[in-house]
Amino acid sequence: MIGNKAAGGYTCQLESTLSDQDAATLGDILVRLVADGHSLGFNHPLSPTTATAFFKEAIANKHIRLLVARDQQNDTIVGTVQLDLAAQENAQHRAEVKKLLVNPDHHRKGIATLLLGAADELARKEGRLLLVLDTWSHGTACALYRKCGWIEIGDIPNFARNHDGKLCATKLFYKQFV
Repeated sequence: MIGNKAAGGYTCQLESTLSDQDAATLGDILVRLVADGHSLGFNHPLSPTTATAFFKEAIANKHIRLLVARDQQNDTIVGTVQLDLAAQENAQHRAEVKKLLVNPDHHRKGIATLLLGAADELARKEGRLLLVLDTWSHGTACALYRKCGWIEIGDIPNFARNHDGKLCATKLFYKQFV
C-alpha cells in the first residue's frame, strides 16, 4: 500500500500486475461511468472488452502507475487512478493524473480523495514535483480537485466530445510540491 493509505473502510494500493478478474472489474467501472455520461476518453457504448483491454495496456506501460482502491470488507475494487510519469528527458519532474474512476455504487464515500492523496504520495516518491490533469469543465470533479488543493488553469473549448457526441470544454488543473 502507498503509505498504508486507508479511509472509511477502503484501502489504496499500487498495483504492478492485474488479474483478469481485476482488469474486468476496472473495465466494468469504466463502462458504467461512460454509460452514465462521463466521456473519460471513450465513446458510449463502450464494450467491456475494450475497457478491460485499456487497463491491461495501462498496467503494461512502464510510465503508468496504477493505484487501486478496495473495500476492506470484501477486497472488491471500488476505484482507481493512474499516474502517468512524463518520460521526456526534460520533463521527468512531472506527471499526469488520469482516469480517476470510482464505482457509482461507492460515490461520496471519500474514495476519490483517498486515491488522489495516494497519487500525490506516489508522485513525491517518484520525484515528481508537478502534477497536471484535465477534466470536463462542467463536471462535478472540478470541486473535488479544488478541495484537494489543485489549482485551476482554465478551459480549452471544444477539447473532446461528450457522451452524446457534442464538443465540450476541458478544464486544466495543476498541483506543485515545491
